[in-house]
Amino acid sequence: EIRGIEDGKLRMRRRRKHAAKKCEKNCCTQFFHVGLSLSVLWSCMLTRPDRLLRLEASLVLLASLVCYSALHGRWILFAVFFLAPDLSLLGYLSENNKRFAAGLYNAVHSYAGPLVLGFLAWKWHSVMLGEVAVIWIAHIALDRFLGFGLKYSQAFQPTHIQIVRIFRSF
Repeated sequence: EIRGIEDGKLRMRRRRKHAAKKCEKNCCTQFFHVGLSLSVLWSCMLTRPDRLLRLEASLVLLASLVCYSALHGRWILFAVFFLAPDLSLLGYLSENNKRFAAGLYNAVHSYAGPLVLGFLAWKWHSVMLGEVAVIWIAHIALDRFLGFGLKYSQAFQPTHIQIVRIFRSF
């Protein structure tokens, strides 16, 4: 009877090992293998930084929506200001200064700005500034989830998330 349990454990280890190899081979496209443990899924996710960044962004987006709801914000205000950070793309209308355009876009699409704004909202007890900070964070998170990352000064694309995807293929 003990031998049967040990054989079962051995079969399970082999199944996990096979699933891990299959996961790496298929670029983690098949998440639900029979007998696949969470540790294999997690290690598969950790070997794919582009997917890890998107997972992280989706969690930040979810958290920002929950925070906005907790602030009892008006959803029409959310809808109006949600795309406001993309006005920084207007810097790319000037063909001569792509470095400035990338810097402007990156400054607006970095989490540093909304976090400072959120801190000021907390310090000054301003609900409106807090709502704007949460909307801004939600916008950045959705952009990152969709694969739009920070820009390089040489060109509009690739972004920092797309670079992660390029290096994954090597």
